[in-house]
Amino acid sequence: MANTEQITITLPTDLVSKVHERVAAGDFPNASELVQQSLEEFVVNGGGPLEMSKPEFDRWLKAEVSPAYEAMKRDPARGRTAEQVRDRVAQECSAFEKAK
Repeated sequence: MANTEQITITLPTDLVSKVHERVAAGDFPNASELVQQSLEEFVVNGGGPLEMSKPEFDRWLKAEVSPAYEAMKRDPARGRTAEQVRDRVAQECSAFEKAK
């Protein structure tokens, strides 16, 4: 980065712990990089890494949610119960944890 300026920020200790965990896991080379990338994501896209910007959200609604909703209206039998959804989520989480 060509132009930088050092600043001091104060964070809650639980957030600092999470920063250290992500650095220790190798997700970021250091805390400064994590904070810099997080702020860039927030400022540029209007949301954090787990959030979508308004244009991204609108595209997602049109591309994925609307077609799924229309398909459900045409064929309600393709729906799933809450229990089926919970079971599937548990399976996916389990597979994800095993893949780590």
